[in-house]
Amino acid sequence: MPASPSIQAEVAREVSGKSNEDSAAKIPLLLLSVFGAAWFVASAFLFFLSAMKMHGPNLGAAFPFLSYGRLQPAAMNAFLYGFLSQAGAALGIWILARTGKTKVALPAVLAFGGVLWNGTVLVGTFGILAGYNTGLPWLEMPAGAQAMLFVASIVISVCGLLTIASRTERTLYPAAWFIIGALLTLPWMLGTASWTLLGQTVRGAVQLSVNGWFINSMTWLWFGFLGLGALFYIIPKTSKTGLHSRSSASFAFWTLAILAGWGGVHSGAPLPRWIITISESVNLIFLVPIALVVHNLWNSTDGEAVSEKESLSLRYARFALTALISYALLSVSFYLRSRNLTLQLTLFSPGITFMLLFGFVGFSILAGYNLMLPALLGRTFSLGGIAVSLVALFMTSIPLILGGLKQASIWGDESKTSADVVKGLVPYMGMSTLGFLTLLVLSVLVLLRIVRELKTVVLEDCGCATWASDSSESKEKQ
Repeated sequence: MPASPSIQAEVAREVSGKSNEDSAAKIPLLLLSVFGAAWFVASAFLFFLSAMKMHGPNLGAAFPFLSYGRLQPAAMNAFLYGFLSQAGAALGIWILARTGKTKVALPAVLAFGGVLWNGTVLVGTFGILAGYNTGLPWLEMPAGAQAMLFVASIVISVCGLLTIASRTERTLYPAAWFIIGALLTLPWMLGTASWTLLGQTVRGAVQLSVNGWFINSMTWLWFGFLGLGALFYIIPKTSKTGLHSRSSASFAFWTLAILAGWGGVHSGAPLPRWIITISESVNLIFLVPIALVVHNLWNSTDGEAVSEKESLSLRYARFALTALISYALLSVSFYLRSRNLTLQLTLFSPGITFMLLFGFVGFSILAGYNLMLPALLGRTFSLGGIAVSLVALFMTSIPLILGGLKQASIWGDESKTSADVVKGLVPYMGMSTLGFLTLLVLSVLVLLRIVRELKTVVLEDCGCATWASDSSESKEKQ
C-alpha cells in the first residue's frame, strides 16, 4: 500500500532535520542519545575485558574489580541500562512526538530524568565492580542504585506519556502502542522486582520465579517493545509504504503484552512442575507473534528509500528483523525440556540473548539513530558502520551459540572430562573475544561520529565556525 502524501511530507521533514517539534526536545533527547552512546563504549570495553579473562584468568588478578565475577555483570548492566534503555527511551519519546505531531512534554524534567538515570547507572556499575553485587541477574546493582533507577524511570516515563497525551494527531500508530506499553511497564517492573527481591519480601525458591519473571518481562515489555516500536515507525517511513497489516500488529502487541510475564522459568528449577510447564508453553507460543511481526514488517519493506540515510536505516531494520526471527528459531530448541536441562548451563544461553539484545534491539536503535540525530541536529549525515555492526553481531553471538552446542555434546559423552569441555571451547571463546573487540570498535566509531556532528553544530550556533573561517582567510590574504 503506497504511503499517503502526508506521510511522505512527514518523512521529508524528518530527513531534512527541519521538524518544528525538535527545538524544545533537542537538549534532553541529545543528552540521552550521547550518553547512551558513551555507555555503549563502556559496556563494550567491559565485555571485552571479561572475555579476555576467559583466556587469562590471572590477568589483573591483583585487582579484585578485574575479576570475571565483577566485570561480566557490570558489562551487562551497563549495556542494558546505560545503552539500550537510555538510547531506546530517547528514540521512543522522539517517535511519540513525531507520530503525535506534538512537542516533547516537560523537556527540562526529561533532562533531569536523564541526568538522574546516568548518575544512577554510574554509581551502580562502580558498585558492582567494588563487590556490592546482589547476585540477581539483571538486578546486580546495589539496592540503593536500583531504587534511584526506579525513580528515574518514573520521571522519563511520565515525560513520554505526557508527550503522547498532548498529541494533535489523534490516531495512534502501531509504533506508539509498543512505546507506550514500554513506558507504562518499566517503572512497574523495576519497582516490583526491587521491592520483592532486593527488599527480601520473597525468599528461597520463589526468588527464582520472580527473577525469571523480571528478566522475561524486561526482555519483551521494555527492550522488545522499544525495538518493535522503532521498527514499526522506521520501516513504513523509510520504505515509503504503508504498514502491511494493522490488525496483525494489534494481535502481536496484545499477545506479547499478556504473555510476557509468564515465561522465564527454566527446566530444573526447584519450583512446582506446573509453573515450569506454563513457562515452557508460553515461550513456544511466543513464536506466533514474533512470526507475525516479522512477516508484517518484512512485507512493509517493499518500497525503495530515497536517500542514503534512509537506506542505511532500512538496512539496519532488516537485519534487526533477521536477528529477531533467528533468535525465535534458535530458542525453540532451548525451551524444549529435554534440551533446556543441558543448554541452560552452556554458552548457548548468553549467545541467543546477545543476538536478541544487540542484533534485534541494538540494530533497531542504530536504525533510529540514523533518522533521529540528523533531525535533532539539523544536519544531513549517517552513522554508517553497518558492516562493522554485522561483524560484531556474528562474531559474538554465533561462536557462543555453537560453543554452547559443542559444550552440551561433550557433557553428553561420559568418557569426557571437565578438561575436555574447556579445551573444546577455546576456539569459540577466541572468536567471541574478537567479536567483543569489534563491538568496542563499533561503539567508539558511533560515539565519535555523534560527537563530531554535535561539535560542528555547536560551533555553527555560536558563530565560532564562521569566525575561524574568516580568521584563516584574513591570514591567507596577509
